[in-house]
Amino acid sequence: MFICRGDFFQLICVDSAGKEVWTTAVEGFMSQPPIVDINSNVYTVSYKEARGRGYSYLQSFSKEGKENWRIKLEGVLTLPVLSSDGEIVLLLNNTSGWIEKTQVITVTQK
Repeated sequence: MFICRGDFFQLICVDSAGKEVWTTAVEGFMSQPPIVDINSNVYTVSYKEARGRGYSYLQSFSKEGKENWRIKLEGVLTLPVLSSDGEIVLLLNNTSGWIEKTQVITVTQK
């Protein structure tokens, strides 16, 4: 089970008794729960603003809490969905001026 500490930008893994197994930092505020694949990799979506712009981060962590990789995109990412073939699918919403753009983002893992 995972606990998102958005105020401290942390992802905490706890066992069935509620004891902390590991804690790791995430790039920004997590407003959505993480997802876990069949290999126990954990995926988070977080958001933070820097210099007046908003950025979303998709991060992958091993079952031990080590970061595998991270992707930074301008805009707001939705809750990731893990497809049956292991792809991560999300929507990226980005507003530029009066125009709002929505893109489908697919991350294929090796």
